[in-house]
Amino acid sequence: MDGLFTLLAVLLVLGVLTVGLVLGAKAWKALEGRDQGTPRGPAVSPDAAPAETAPEPAASSPVHYSPQDSLLSTPERKAFMGLQRAIAGRGYVCPKVRIADLITPHSESRSAWQTAFNKISAKHVDFAVMARSGDILFAVEVDDSTHRDPRSQYRDEFVNAVFRQAGLPLIRLDADAKGPSEQLNALIADLWPAPEAKLTEPAQPAATAAAG
Repeated sequence: MDGLFTLLAVLLVLGVLTVGLVLGAKAWKALEGRDQGTPRGPAVSPDAAPAETAPEPAASSPVHYSPQDSLLSTPERKAFMGLQRAIAGRGYVCPKVRIADLITPHSESRSAWQTAFNKISAKHVDFAVMARSGDILFAVEVDDSTHRDPRSQYRDEFVNAVFRQAGLPLIRLDADAKGPSEQLNALIADLWPAPEAKLTEPAQPAATAAAG
């Protein structure tokens, strides 16, 4: 029995020594790696104020901003003046309006809503026309030469579908057209019908006094 206890004691001592040697070797390697790395700076108190960071170097190609010469292109400016004359103060013509400010998507799926919103949030129409009350009436796109390439035509088809589904009229004006747009004139006449002429009874001639 005594021999068994002695054997167990020896095994326990050997186990403790083995663990100690392993831990000591790991600690020594960590210490050597720290000493061979970047020298440590002085200890910083947690209450010390944060050190000031050096300013970032200037970009090699700095960016500058400058104003555009005009908000509207030449065809858009022409269309704007025509819209102003056609509306004749009965509403307001707002240029460069984001489609997402005119139309909003609806979906029970958050991801589907976000996808639909992203498709219209970066697109705009040339003009939005609103009533004096602020209600949105219709939108206008001026189709100039930039709308003839395939990518623009694909974008125009998508925008047409969005407005058609939303039930908001979208008028497309041909920038090369010589006369006014019949579709635009019909829409304006429907929104602001001309007052009907009132029928009045013909004036009766004044009665003259009989000579006495």
